Amino acid sequence: MQKSERIKLKAGLISTLITLLLAFLKFMGHLYTGSDALLADSLHSFTDSLSSVFVSIGIFLSTRKSKKFPYGLYKVENLVSLVVAVLVIFAGGEIIIRSFKGGAHLVNEKVGLLITAFSIAASLLLGLYKIRVSKKTNSPSLRADGYHSMSDALSSVVVFLGIFLYSIFPDAERVAGVIVAGILMYAGFEILKQSLLVLLDVQLREEDIQKIMEVLNRYKSIKINFIRGRSSGSHYFIDLGISMPERSLKRAHEITEDIERKIKNVLSGVEDVIIHYEPLRKEATIYAIPIVRERPTTHIGRCESFLIFEYLRDKRRCYTVKNPGYMADSGRGALAVKTLLNEDVDVLLLPSPSEEGMVTIIKEFFKVEIDKSLIEKIISECKVLK
Repeated sequence: MQKSERIKLKAGLISTLITLLLAFLKFMGHLYTGSDALLADSLHSFTDSLSSVFVSIGIFLSTRKSKKFPYGLYKVENLVSLVVAVLVIFAGGEIIIRSFKGGAHLVNEKVGLLITAFSIAASLLLGLYKIRVSKKTNSPSLRADGYHSMSDALSSVVVFLGIFLYSIFPDAERVAGVIVAGILMYAGFEILKQSLLVLLDVQLREEDIQKIMEVLNRYKSIKINFIRGRSSGSHYFIDLGISMPERSLKRAHEITEDIERKIKNVLSGVEDVIIHYEPLRKEATIYAIPIVRERPTTHIGRCESFLIFEYLRDKRRCYTVKNPGYMADSGRGALAVKTLLNEDVDVLLLPSPSEEGMVTIIKEFFKVEIDKSLIEKIISECKVLK
């Protein structure tokens, strides 16, 4: 289990224990004071503890991977978040119902006030703790559960006001209850909407897409074809389509790995980045033929020159480039490759298969074709052009 998952699971377990303790205290307060509001609030805390249990189960299951679920069960977190959102909405309805009910005859009001004050402080601190952890670990279920704890604090405020103003203005609890319930139900619907969007694979947020674009824009030669992504639980899966004028497959792979690393640095919770790489398309196709004594050869590093033929629709251009590796004692292949790269060659034409070991290296940079008839055609056309 990763460190972030352990942190989330720990937060879920702490939440479960604290909310169970609050539910027990409120129930004992109900027995001691006769407050039906405390009884309802006790039931509310109990549902909060159930939601914390759901969150803990969801976090634990989201880390499980198997052959059947190779991408993990990350969306279990979103399903749990959906359940918690429904609980939050029902909690709002519960407060509204309670707000319009007549209060019972209270005794030992100070005890009730102490219990509700302690509950308010504990629920607020717990909610803020879970929201902070959710931001750190990018956990939607912990975020939802954090707001649920805040709702528990708000309902305790309603109870506190009701007990405090009981002898002066009994209807104060009803008014406060309706206001709190409205805020609570709005938060629940927002969580519900976000959970549904994630389960339906909604596109990444605009600010996240902007961060990815900022990473890609650092590479001046890269053209962005598309950016797609989805969140699953607290994790992101990103698909990128890019084009770049990089001929070496090895170098292209290094660049894509660097892009993936930088995206994971700017976006927390990125599980995987799949990059679809395509070379930039050119309007013209440039051929190169190794030449020795005015004849095509298979000796790439030891050829005297390269016959360069540029083909662009109805336009043709032909010229010769000397091979600096021809007279060199070593590094002939590297010099030949550098020369061809400088000329922006696309296809290297050979009259027959080459036995030179550097052909394997050449194929990383250029397309190599064995086509004697095309070579003869190009040489013939170049004589006309000259």
